[in-house]
Amino acid sequence: MSALVHLFGYGSLMSHPERPEAVAVRTPARLRGVRRAFNKRSAARGCRAEVACAAAGPLGFERGGHRDSLALGTEVAAGSAMVGLVLSYPATLAGEVLAATDAREGYDPEARLEDCGYVRAEVRVEPLGGGPALTAWTWLSNEAPDARWHLPASVPLADRAAILAAATPRVAQPRPLGLRYLEDVRATLLAHGIVDPDLERLAAQVLTLQGPWRGWMRPAAPLTAEAV
Repeated sequence: MSALVHLFGYGSLMSHPERPEAVAVRTPARLRGVRRAFNKRSAARGCRAEVACAAAGPLGFERGGHRDSLALGTEVAAGSAMVGLVLSYPATLAGEVLAATDAREGYDPEARLEDCGYVRAEVRVEPLGGGPALTAWTWLSNEAPDARWHLPASVPLADRAAILAAATPRVAQPRPLGLRYLEDVRATLLAHGIVDPDLERLAAQVLTLQGPWRGWMRPAAPLTAEAV
């Protein structure tokens, strides 16, 4: 096979990559040392208050009638791992694909670090089917102390669930917003036989809240040591 450049997706990049028609291979793989977390404040994943299907969530997430939501990121966690997809492109497209994904993820190597939503990093991932590890680019949460968009790990799961619920529109939109973003990622993982325990704990927390999402969210999966 000709030379490839590898990107590791763990959220919306898995189901909606840049230049999807150019992806040569999709490979389930594991990245060690981090786990998924809804920990990035996001206006793009939220909605107007008048179309939301829940009352306002925690204070500070509504501005001018718009409810901000959360986007999926990562959290450094020794001993943890998360499973995602390696998207392999022809190496001739590396510059184009990386630039497009940088823009999508709010990463600019020329910008101040605190203004970036994510940071691009080169990581080693392990294909689930065996074989040698791959070197891939991925976009990790910007955990710098003064990062503008980052939620610290101390924010309770219940607050994260309430933020997502409050930013969910009553009618589905072309781009998954609020809780529908959570469901989109869960569905993509399930299609590859993957259950992420951190997302399932968040889903279980959401399902303790009263709201119309209880009619369309998939029940939280029972967790085992083999969940990921």
